[in-house]
Amino acid sequence: MDELKQLLHGSIFGVDKNKSATFLTSFSLCIALCDELTPKQIWNDLKFDDLTQKNIFNNDFFEWIKTNNELFDVIIGNPPFKRGGTKDDKWYITPKITVKIPQNQIALKFLSDSLSIMKKNARLCLIIKASSLLYNSTSAEYKKALFENFNVNQIFDFSPLARNKAMWDCKTDVAAAAIFITKEAPDFSKNVLHAIFRRTKTNKERIFFEIDEYDLHFILRKEAYQNPYIYKINLMGGGRLKQLIDRCREYKQLGDFLIENNCNCNEGFQIGYGGKLLKSYLYEYQYLPTDAFGDDDIDFSQLEFLPKDTNFAKIPQKETFECPNLIIKENIGHTEIPVFFNKEKNFSFKHKLLGIYSQRKETAPLILIHEFFKKYSKIYRCFCFATSSQLLINLNTSILKADILHLPVFDSLFELTDIEQNLIDDVNLYLQDFHRHGEQSTILQRVEDDFIKSYGHQFTKTLNHLYANNHNSFKLTHIFSISDQNFYGVLFSYNNN
Repeated sequence: MDELKQLLHGSIFGVDKNKSATFLTSFSLCIALCDELTPKQIWNDLKFDDLTQKNIFNNDFFEWIKTNNELFDVIIGNPPFKRGGTKDDKWYITPKITVKIPQNQIALKFLSDSLSIMKKNARLCLIIKASSLLYNSTSAEYKKALFENFNVNQIFDFSPLARNKAMWDCKTDVAAAAIFITKEAPDFSKNVLHAIFRRTKTNKERIFFEIDEYDLHFILRKEAYQNPYIYKINLMGGGRLKQLIDRCREYKQLGDFLIENNCNCNEGFQIGYGGKLLKSYLYEYQYLPTDAFGDDDIDFSQLEFLPKDTNFAKIPQKETFECPNLIIKENIGHTEIPVFFNKEKNFSFKHKLLGIYSQRKETAPLILIHEFFKKYSKIYRCFCFATSSQLLINLNTSILKADILHLPVFDSLFELTDIEQNLIDDVNLYLQDFHRHGEQSTILQRVEDDFIKSYGHQFTKTLNHLYANNHNSFKLTHIFSISDQNFYGVLFSYNNN
């Protein structure tokens, strides 16, 4: 028992701002001590020590770290997720090198400051907000500093479990990830594991974590911080999808196309009580409610005038609302991103809609952009699913202005292969639905023979690029139902025997 107490007092430490949490932790450690003792030892010899005096500290972590003189072998924790939650939004890597904490996210401040109290070759695992580190474009500099100075071993991404309280019993959906780091120089010859935990029945019911081999993505260490979309691409399936997105990124972006063609792009007005009564034209023009813009068209019968006492926190240029203009809804839509070419009527709209207009009042570039959205609707939706930092991370269907401006502008020679078209359909029809609805999604329902035959056709088409010859080629020949396992067995044969 003395050895156990010595191990406890000399090895385990913790700090929390919440006093109740420190008492609970101290009590839990005492209960853990009891698990190693016999009932007789507990009855006759055990006396609980007050661990809150020397081991578990009731203090602000950032204040405690200033007076702490210890270095630790292992650090684990679940810091709070709060944007703008720190007084000091800097990571002091060295006295001369500092990096800004993305969005002043307190969980990332916990992460960076924890690295300063680790011994050489010590290990860390923290639960962090996935969007702040992995998906937001504002984290690029922070990720670069992290991956270049420390050995990030693996990231367990629980973002799909954020929906519907599949992982956390909290009021809001929070996408979380666990990051594992060793305090040593990174080995750029070794890849970083990015593991995705999907919403299957066992994960939802918290029986155990179930993971598929296809959800283990090994990322080149430099790409882990150089490619802003790599984690979102993995979230949507990875593999060949990365090749498709990389190919799309070689083309000019819509934002660049607008600049070259003297066009401006603005979000609509934003109502706010702290705003000022400005721009009288907003009271003269009729206003289009965002809901009146459907997937296919605009319902002009819902146009109405704004009350003249409306306060505005944000107002774009007047030309944003004047025809001819192109109006795009910041939503992924059911089959395409909603877009409308307005050439007849002036009306205003809120900030969830984008207005694109030509500074020279030319219609040609607007018509061309409208054609892009119609012709490439499927690949544009797929591109947003695979690159947006908001879509399927914070919200289910909303996209950002930046997502639209990053869309590729393809030339006349652009064509998709059959495999790429199937891949786009997989993302648009199945993978995004799997992410949103988990165990209730289409992808986890029973499939019929025709579906398996279609899969077999695509699979053998890929195989036969390498293995077919004048005499033999792979083909799907048998489908076996394994009823007690809820699986199908599928046999592919190379020859007629």
